[in-house]
Amino acid sequence: MSINKIIHGISEVLFPRYCLMCDRTLSSNEKLVCSDCIANLPYARISSVSDNFLEEKLRLKIKVESASSLMIYDKRDNNHKLIYLLKYHNRYDIGVTLGEMGAAEMIDSGRFNDIDIIIPVPLHKKRLKERGYNQSMAIAEGISGCMKIPVVDDVVFRHVNNESQTHKDNEQRWSNSDNIFTVNDNPSLNGKHILLVDDVITSGATITGCAKKIMEKYDVRISVFSLATVL
Repeated sequence: MSINKIIHGISEVLFPRYCLMCDRTLSSNEKLVCSDCIANLPYARISSVSDNFLEEKLRLKIKVESASSLMIYDKRDNNHKLIYLLKYHNRYDIGVTLGEMGAAEMIDSGRFNDIDIIIPVPLHKKRLKERGYNQSMAIAEGISGCMKIPVVDDVVFRHVNNESQTHKDNEQRWSNSDNIFTVNDNPSLNGKHILLVDDVITSGATITGCAKKIMEKYDVRISVFSLATVL
């Protein structure tokens, strides 16, 4: 047995890792979440489905090429704990790992093969300072690493620090998302196919507002990915 394996074994005993969902001790080949919890996540399984429910929702407001979500979001399911830890408890690694899982689905689907760049939905600079990171950037980095597509985060900015959408109804969400984004000059975007990335899509107001601003300024195609979608 190599010295590295011995050190790793000792580390597993002294500093055990626990599943972020069920608190079971993780085995050496498990990462963040145990295999049972991974298997039982409420997967959306829509990457390969044309005109899926997310595309239909978004196409009521904007033109999207394709859209996918890794999971269905429901507070009665335990996956909401992962989203909460990602957004509010400094677990950037959750976003990267789940982004990698989403990327694997998109690659297998064949419907996202011509994406040119990835743009994470931005946070306002005040909220970014408070949180220390943008959770959508974490997801985008996970996708980028698998799909070998660059992440661009200096094009779209959120200039209005609007209130959280969490407890708002759909009408309030749409009102709360009007004209909150600005887009920088970057003529090289013209003709590109952009993958716009967010954490959770509920009404679609935020990601639609972001996409509209990009499409008003540039001749682009837009696809969408989120970690979770509320039905």
